[in-house]
Amino acid sequence: MATPTAPPRAGRAALAVATAAALVFVAVGIVAAQRPLPRWDHDAVQHALTWDEHADLVLRVVMQFGTTSVAIVLAVLIGVLRRSLRWAVAVLGSAFAASWAASGAKHIWTRPRPGVAFGDIAPRIFTAGYGFPSGHATVAAAVAVTLAGATPRRWWALFAALALGTAVARVAFGVHFVIDVVGGLALGASVGALAVWFARRSIG
Repeated sequence: MATPTAPPRAGRAALAVATAAALVFVAVGIVAAQRPLPRWDHDAVQHALTWDEHADLVLRVVMQFGTTSVAIVLAVLIGVLRRSLRWAVAVLGSAFAASWAASGAKHIWTRPRPGVAFGDIAPRIFTAGYGFPSGHATVAAAVAVTLAGATPRRWWALFAALALGTAVARVAFGVHFVIDVVGGLALGASVGALAVWFARRSIG
């Protein structure tokens, strides 16, 4: 049987998503590079910090979806359930690639976090370093998109909710501006879509 020379339709769709998400990230990045920081970003964080403290535990748990530690667990699970080393590697690879991409981007944009940029913002948790893009949001989006590529559609809403919940939690705790998490979601979606493409490229 001849080796396919082009990715299947699903693979081409993944490349399209990766490209579109990357373009969104660049657009958001242009806005994030503006100085001084926009007042609306400040106001959004201030408003988010007023959430009910009873939601603290829920937000902290959901936020873990954006960590590489949880990604490792999910990679093992998807590998066992799908009986596929390819998808396990894709999930794990997308998480770490997203983390590295976000870390590199932070040093390019050098955008301060809310508590550093504005003296009247008191974050609920302390996190050092730059803010754009959010590392948690980037990893969460990458893992969500990769998992979507490996699972039936009925699971997609859950993965999307976890990624969005992670982004909301980071703003609610006052460690990121809205634009930080939007940029992170876009960057992560691009990385995740590339992981899906790599996982599907030889499936014909």
